[in-house]
This record gives sequence, structure tokens and C-alpha cells, in this order.
Amino acid sequence: MRKVVLGLAVCGLLLLLSVGAFFRNANRPLGPAKMTVIFSGFTNDASGARLAAFRVSNSGAAALFHWPLYTIEESGQTAPASRGSLRRGATLVPGQSRMCLLPTPTNQSPWRVVFIASHNDWRRRLYDLPLWVHRLLPSEALVLPVEEAPSDWIGASGSAPRQAGVRERLAAVVGRGLPAGQQTNSTALTPPVQNQ
Repeated sequence: MRKVVLGLAVCGLLLLLSVGAFFRNANRPLGPAKMTVIFSGFTNDASGARLAAFRVSNSGAAALFHWPLYTIEESGQTAPASRGSLRRGATLVPGQSRMCLLPTPTNQSPWRVVFIASHNDWRRRLYDLPLWVHRLLPSEALVLPVEEAPSDWIGASGSAPRQAGVRERLAAVVGRGLPAGQQTNSTALTPPVQNQ
């Protein structure tokens, strides 16, 4: 009987130490998520609608999650011109990219797209859990920092304003599925490019 109690006590202690180590390592600052957005040109879809192609790359040292939401900003405007979402988000390991096709604005003002990324850590993975699990978690666990990664201005002359490449915000994880909005296309992930 004593051996069983001693074994359970040792297992419980090991479990507590493992959980403590997980949360200690999980709260280590990783620095900002580094995502670059490069405009690759224009193309047309099967119906003939004009689309803009963007290569979204993880230029940091840690895996990041490219959230499916994006905004289109027009030069000189304070509010976004439009918001939309890709079909799905994607995890990008360092050096990995994906191509995203978005509908282009119809006016002639310079514009850019702003994508959102965060570290692909345990807090981000809470998004993948069913909504009923979210209700069991403390609200602090459902808030995580995200980085906005804007592209360069498209259709702008050489004097267009240039802003910082990364903007940090806090976001709350609210559940699965895509928000209401425009659906756009995104191609499959491309493998990381190996430096030679």
C-alpha cells in the first residue's frame, strides 16, 4: 500500500513540475512575429475578375500563424477601404511562404493590403479548440498579441507615404470559422527555401 501511495505522490510531483515548466517556457517572450508581404503582380480568375497576388513570408526565427483576415487601406484615408478573409489561415515555419490572391480595389487611389500574424504558440492553438472549450478557459488565455504586416503601396508614385513595416495589436480568440466578409483565394504553402 505504501509503495502505491509513494508511486502516486512521485507521479503527481512529476506532473506538477512538467506543467510548471510548460507554462514557464510558454510565457518566454519570442519577440515580434516577422512577416513580410511582397506584391507579386496582377492576374485574372476564371471569370475574368482582376486579382492582386501577394507572397506572404515568415522572415523570423519562430513559427508564426498567418491569420485569414486582412484589410485594404487607401492612401490618405484613416479607415480601411475594405476588409476580407482568406479561406483559411496557415502556419508558416521560418523561411516558408504562401501566395494569396485578393480582389483589387476599383478606384485609382494608391492602396495596400495589411495581413495579420502571431506566434504559433499554445495561446494561438487555443483557436483550434471547439467553442465550448473556450467557455471553460479564463479570458486572459484567449488574448494574444498579433502583428500587422502591410505591403508596399500599390499604384503610388515615388512620393507615397511609407510607414513602419510592423504594427502590434492585441486580439481575442473568439472561436472557429471565418467572420462574415469577402472570401478570397489562397494557394497552398510553399516549402522553405534552402540557402546554399
